[in-house]
Amino acid sequence: MHVRKYYLRPGMNEVELPVGAKFLSAFEQRPEVNVEFCAWYLVEDVEETELRNIVALATGQDFHSTAAPKFLATVLCHGGRLVFHLFEI
Repeated sequence: MHVRKYYLRPGMNEVELPVGAKFLSAFEQRPEVNVEFCAWYLVEDVEETELRNIVALATGQDFHSTAAPKFLATVLCHGGRLVFHLFEI
């Protein structure tokens, strides 16, 4: 078992994760480049993977989905001037 880092951007992200990966946390990373987040997952040493949809929404941004979103984290960017909320759908 170990921790892996995955990169996310604002909007919809399709992430390939090992089956059973557990979300740990997310933070802004590389703010000098653009808005980019990293999400850390606890993963088993398995070869089988699955695609998961992670959406990063800015505060006040509308989003419509037929699936019930699962809240993961809130990420403060640019010193807290920009706030995103991560959901798995």
